[in-house]
Amino acid sequence: GTMKTDAKFVPKFPLPFPPATFVELILPHLEQIKQFAQFRIAVAKIRETAKRGSSKAELTNMVQAAWQPIPEFKTWVGLFGQSEATMQEKILTQLAKELAVKVPPPAWLRQRDAERLLQHIQTVQQGRAAPWIFKANDKSLWREFFWPPEKGGNRVKKLISDGVLEKVGDDAYQLSNWQDYKF
Repeated sequence: GTMKTDAKFVPKFPLPFPPATFVELILPHLEQIKQFAQFRIAVAKIRETAKRGSSKAELTNMVQAAWQPIPEFKTWVGLFGQSEATMQEKILTQLAKELAVKVPPPAWLRQRDAERLLQHIQTVQQGRAAPWIFKANDKSLWREFFWPPEKGGNRVKKLISDGVLEKVGDDAYQLSNWQDYKF
């Protein structure tokens, strides 16, 4: 005989939470996956347009338009953000190189990264009685974020121009309000 599925069988294993809780946890991730898929389609269109020999200006505009935030919603966040946003940045940075177009990171991305870096600097300052002084190009500032040096340096420059970091010597900086975080 052939094997038949028992249509009346319902698996009954204990769940630590009601099923609705799991659905609530999964839905924001599905939305991120959907937005990332839409982004990948936009990248494919850019590549097609490039093959047809479009102008650098048109390609630059297309890359900039594709670089939209993939929000974190109410998701479990991995290493300083979700993987979709990290992959988006890598894909667009590589695409800009391949197409030989200049596409600076969008303002929203620079702001988000600068805030994360600032939070790290504030955390390091905590528990110190004196200001924590560092060099603008000190890779230990952004090493935990796995940023390349040019990105880390760019975000430090943003914090300096925002007035959150102040120069205290030759290539030496500290938090402007370090006293708020001292031990």
